[in-house]
Amino acid sequence: MILYTKIIALHMLVYLKVLEIIRVIFSNIDLGDIASVLATVIFGVLGYRYTKIQDKKVDEQNKTERLAKYQSTITVDDEATSSITLDIATWHNYETINQYKNVLVTTSKEVINGLAYAFDFKIMFKCFSDVLPSMIRIKEINMYDTPIDQRDRPTNQLFLTFRSKKYEFKSLAFDKRKILPMTCLCCITKEEYEELRKHDYNNKNMNIQIFFEVKNQFNVITELNLRAVFNIEDSRDVGTDSLGGQKEQINLKLKEAYSNINHTDEENNFLKNSGR
Repeated sequence: MILYTKIIALHMLVYLKVLEIIRVIFSNIDLGDIASVLATVIFGVLGYRYTKIQDKKVDEQNKTERLAKYQSTITVDDEATSSITLDIATWHNYETINQYKNVLVTTSKEVINGLAYAFDFKIMFKCFSDVLPSMIRIKEINMYDTPIDQRDRPTNQLFLTFRSKKYEFKSLAFDKRKILPMTCLCCITKEEYEELRKHDYNNKNMNIQIFFEVKNQFNVITELNLRAVFNIEDSRDVGTDSLGGQKEQINLKLKEAYSNINHTDEENNFLKNSGR
């Protein structure tokens, strides 16, 4: 008990000595000096915060200019021919093809065990940006036709929707005219295959809407929504006599195209800033 009392007394003595030292220090300091020190500290803090805000604004401006420079403006080329190539009565194992090209699956029915009828959709993109994209991933394709002459009586309309089986980037090549041919495999059911092959395309335009993203070597990703209206030029046999070589190609010539850029960002920020 006596030891405990001595410890308390010692703590009190130390506390009083500290207070005495503080009193002596402040008794010898002019209030003007204290105000000067406080003002220096406050202005230093405010200056630091202002510098950080300005640095952030400069970084954001530089990023905006960089993204505007490196984003990809893409439409459909009006000279090259796009096409739909049907692999007649041929099954595709799209799970093995998936590593080489974008593979999309019809939304009407689930395709079983990775096997499906399919067609190659080749579209001739045109890039107006100085920096050309090197990779592409297709999110969704809507394909339908409309009468050229709106006064024609209504006929059966083709309407197919495809969504990416694995939403991954695939390589995208380009030529000296900045044309980027892109081919994806669209998997369909047998019923849809028959409808597509036997459909009456006379006096009709083919409308195609594509939701996709492209990426360039600077890891800038541009998200686009593109709609193209095509004239159906002709349909021809482009196959061979070999097993599984029967092919029918529907050639498409661009009539008009509309393209919107939905979002552009650097890859590491793209998912976060696009709200996905």
